[in-house]
Amino acid sequence: MNLYRSCSTDCYKLFLSVFSLTWCLIETDVFAQTKTISDDLFKHRFYIGAVGGWGSTTWQGLVPTDENQNLAMSISTPLEVNEGGGVFGVSAGYEVTRYFAFEANYVDYPDAILTFDQESFFSFEQNGLTELRTHTQTASLIAKVMLILPNTSMRLFSGAGVASVWRKDDINTDYRISPTFAFGVNMNFNERLMGELGTTYTAGYGEPEINPTKDFVPFLYSVFVKAALRF
Repeated sequence: MNLYRSCSTDCYKLFLSVFSLTWCLIETDVFAQTKTISDDLFKHRFYIGAVGGWGSTTWQGLVPTDENQNLAMSISTPLEVNEGGGVFGVSAGYEVTRYFAFEANYVDYPDAILTFDQESFFSFEQNGLTELRTHTQTASLIAKVMLILPNTSMRLFSGAGVASVWRKDDINTDYRISPTFAFGVNMNFNERLMGELGTTYTAGYGEPEINPTKDFVPFLYSVFVKAALRF
């Protein structure tokens, strides 16, 4: 799982850099001309909305590459993984200022289907079954820093926070508290309606063991659109 740990570290550094840069630009008032934007567009601070898009778990990372396929690996790891598809959820937040907000999200990810060898540990423990369908959900709380594009109601944002990642299937029902990151752009169409386009990354958990499928909690990626009403 060193690859996952490396990926998690690199993504953390990337999102932290974007988050810090956005905050520095706001603090130095580089975009001071945005003060001309009507305050009416931002006067309603609470918002709630729906989220939809495409997302994926990362069970594929447990499948050995072709050059590493052998009998020992086929006993421990999946032969094939089918994952990725539509995601949906709900979101609610509060904007402390037009530059900073707290946001809570719940997102449901598509099932992943893992196929195992008939001689694998999974098949042995599950009375000959060779297929596992596993489901993942997340609930997160993030802080968002936003940067208004000059003379528009569009805002670039980056966010960081914590997420509870739930895994549920026939061999394990567990959750993991993990860091989560987001960035994208949102826009107030009027004082009540807001739209958003963004991407998220949520860390998971994995470790080297004889049966890595048992305790693995997938890392998560998504691209989403959001429509929200402001109150």
